[in-house]
Amino acid sequence: GDPAAPTPATTATGMTTYYVSQTSGCESPRSSILVTINTQPAAPAVASANYCQNTIAAPLTATGTNLLWYTAATGGVGDPTPPIPSTTGTGTSTWWVSQTSGCESPRNALSVTVNPNPTADFTLAPVCAGTKAVINAVTGVPAPDNYTWNFGNATSVTGSGAGPYEVVWSNGGDYSITLAASTGSCGNQAQHTVTVYPLPSVDITPV
Repeated sequence: GDPAAPTPATTATGMTTYYVSQTSGCESPRSSILVTINTQPAAPAVASANYCQNTIAAPLTATGTNLLWYTAATGGVGDPTPPIPSTTGTGTSTWWVSQTSGCESPRNALSVTVNPNPTADFTLAPVCAGTKAVINAVTGVPAPDNYTWNFGNATSVTGSGAGPYEVVWSNGGDYSITLAASTGSCGNQAQHTVTVYPLPSVDITPV
């Protein structure tokens, strides 16, 4: 027998039996040790995730068995609870995930991108009935790709996109204006009220 303990090879799968005895004056009977080399499973399948800023994120998902989630490509202790990304800031972050089926698989990277919402706002001022109010969207970074306006009972509207729009109300009152702006799948909305003053009546009494 060899006094040095053997180191099992892990290059091939299968079962190998080793035998060991002890010697104290005489050699003892041998005991068997069965070593099983299992196949390492493949890394779980993943798909990148995209969110808009400040939306509610769902727990991350991957396709595999007994998943373990990590915050780094190597090291650390895996967590079986899927992480929920934060969407308060923008940018791209990465998690890693493995699956365990006898042995733990390699880790696969899953990227999460949080996109900023476009600016949706506009300015307006009180106006008299029958006169034109000029309204523009306020653009920021990122600038919206699409604008959808609702000018609330306006009698005349000209303009397109971000504006300028020329808007006329024939009657006095308070009218709600809504702007919905979107960039890709992310959007924002703004709502303001414009006060339209009625034209004063003129009463001329003959002398």
